[in-house]
Amino acid sequence: MDQMLLFQLADALLPTGGYAFSSGLEATARLGLIRDDIQMEKYLQDYAREVCTAEIPFIHDCYCLPEPLLTEAKIKLVNQLDAFLTIPSIRHASTVQGRNWLLAAQEVFQDGAIGHIDLFHRKHGLSCHYTTSFGFSMRTTSIPLRSTCGLYLYLALRDQVSVAVRLGLFGPQYGTGLLSRTLHTGRKMLKTYAYLGANEAHRCGPLMEISQAWHPNIYSKLFQS
Repeated sequence: MDQMLLFQLADALLPTGGYAFSSGLEATARLGLIRDDIQMEKYLQDYAREVCTAEIPFIHDCYCLPEPLLTEAKIKLVNQLDAFLTIPSIRHASTVQGRNWLLAAQEVFQDGAIGHIDLFHRKHGLSCHYTTSFGFSMRTTSIPLRSTCGLYLYLALRDQVSVAVRLGLFGPQYGTGLLSRTLHTGRKMLKTYAYLGANEAHRCGPLMEISQAWHPNIYSKLFQS
């Protein structure tokens, strides 16, 4: 695998639509739950843990699906994720980013097999969620699971830092340092929760979920979730 392709996938210019969604950070800030840099750093660490326990387990299972029963296993996994995402704004963001990710990844890898992933979802009437689309596409292109999980976590944390900068919570220079520190912690979390599969996926931040659910009630907002 050409490492330059991974760099392109991590580029902020990749058109997946992630910058339209805050994953609840905007609502968390509006609710007054983030008042200073210490609380922001704690929030980002909690968010990293949430990604490692509630999202990456589905990516693990994307790589572990049995080849003989691949179609049935894919359908079950996507439906399991669909049931796991209970907040409407988060479900909407997931499906938008899922289709955008597949389109962008197909352009990067020039691999028609990635396009078949979207066709598979359409054929079986499945929601094209970001997390499983990410996992299926990276498995299709033979990128190692460890690299896939690391890239997924990096993109999630980078987008959160970008949201915080756009909300005026801190400047880009501080954000660069914050992202670096959180990634250092995130790498340890990836190892700690590496055993989790979709059946063990769980959320550990109830306040984060409350903020995500409250986001549609914000009168004037920058982000869709």
